[in-house]
Amino acid sequence: MQHTPMIPPVDRRTFGHGAFVVQAAEDTRDRAEQLAVESADRHIAENYPAVAALLAEPAGLLTEAQTTLTYDNGLDGHRTAPVETEQRDVDSISSDAENQRTPLFSAEIAVTDRTEIWFGYGTTIGEVSPAKARQIAATMRDFAARLDALCDVADEIAAQA
Repeated sequence: MQHTPMIPPVDRRTFGHGAFVVQAAEDTRDRAEQLAVESADRHIAENYPAVAALLAEPAGLLTEAQTTLTYDNGLDGHRTAPVETEQRDVDSISSDAENQRTPLFSAEIAVTDRTEIWFGYGTTIGEVSPAKARQIAATMRDFAARLDALCDVADEIAAQA
């Protein structure tokens, strides 16, 4: 008597075991991401309570990513997503394409052994304290008002020409 091996047909139905395994893997990945976020939140709350208190407040002007610290391996610390101006850089030395990739102003929070604001103006980045960043913001508000007034004078001069 000759033995014929019996190979069962492949179950191609989506409700078979394969779909269960895929769903279980996705659930595990989602849970791992959730645990990583919870661990980062716990680390911030334990080591930087003032930062945790500030981040818990609704920001209004900022997105969730701009108020949420995430771990950055290259920095070996935490940082937020940057706040950027819609206006792109106006550097006359750079090409238009380069300027379009660079915001005129940007800022983000970086936390390593201390908390800093990384303030960008074009391609230049400065690391400043939150107090210094507030001084920069006040200076920018004053400058913006004077720049607007200067534009009004330029419009008057152009109208006379």
